[in-house]
Amino acid sequence: MDKTPQLYGLILAGGKGSRMGQEKGILEYFGRPHQDVLYERVDALCQRTFLSLRKDQYKAGFHGEAILDEDHFRGPFNGLLSAHNRFPEVAWLVVACDLPFMDQPSL
Repeated sequence: MDKTPQLYGLILAGGKGSRMGQEKGILEYFGRPHQDVLYERVDALCQRTFLSLRKDQYKAGFHGEAILDEDHFRGPFNGLLSAHNRFPEVAWLVVACDLPFMDQPSL
């Protein structure tokens, strides 16, 4: 039997971007929020893809799926653990939202 787990994508976009003055995921490198660009790129490779967000970041206008931070830890580990707790049986392709040159061949 094939026991290869499904591959889910996770875009880490939960940071506050306090040093940049705005959230990094909504920075526009190609005419729209980069978290949306990365979501589409990762989603093309995975069975399901999620934005990892703080509870106060989720906006109704986003058309994809999101996993909201459980707030047990600080930093990116919060998003990783929240995703793992929700879907412990899958493998994850994880990408930070502040990688403007992450293209399809690199993924």
